[in-house]
Amino acid sequence: MNYTIIAYKPSNTDYCRGCFMASYSSEFDMLCTDDRGEAVQFIVDKHKANEKHESREADYDITLLIDGKEPAGVWVEQDGKEGGYWDESVQEHAQAILDEAKTIANRTEAEAKAAAAAAEKLRKEAEAARAVAAREEHDRNEYERLKAKYEE
Repeated sequence: MNYTIIAYKPSNTDYCRGCFMASYSSEFDMLCTDDRGEAVQFIVDKHKANEKHESREADYDITLLIDGKEPAGVWVEQDGKEGGYWDESVQEHAQAILDEAKTIANRTEAEAKAAAAAAEKLRKEAEAARAVAAREEHDRNEYERLKAKYEE
């Protein structure tokens, strides 16, 4: 299967109470590939970009075409027969790709949060250990000072 992914972010302007705050330019990105993993990773990257941009900036609109068809279902004519039928396998396949990309994006976000929490925990433990070591050093110095003072 050939996957074509179009990611478009429209330009927009941010106003607050009638005052101009910021202006964001449009962006267009496209990928054509026959590798499903590459297609999923492209969509994941765009989801991550949506999460990282400023709050009033527009999100990427993602359009997925499979073999040049939009995944809304395709009317298939039957040879030599009257009528036809809707083939929704393209729609199901596209939805599976989009769901997989969203799952990966959410999982990597959760992993990043877990890693940040672990790093914060290590930082706090190291800070506590430094505080204990400094307190012990202070107590040793105070002990030596008092010992020298009262032994004489």
